[in-house]
Amino acid sequence: MTDFRQIKTTTSQRNSVEEVYAFIIADLQFAGENLPASYGATDVGRATKGAAKGFLAKVYMYQKTGPGFGFDF
Repeated sequence: MTDFRQIKTTTSQRNSVEEVYAFIIADLQFAGENLPASYGATDVGRATKGAAKGFLAKVYMYQKTGPGFGFDF
């Protein structure tokens, strides 16, 4: 049995909010450029180009940034 009192804990540096969003945006942009528009009937539920672009739009709206957000809400 493991004695959890003996285990040393480690902490790691957290990334900033800006760094996390930059990573998410870059990943979704890459997915939007490289995923197929659709799959065959045997691959229902897989991520598509439209899904990636939809999530990217949600990220931009949440941040109130991106294309078309040159105004305040």
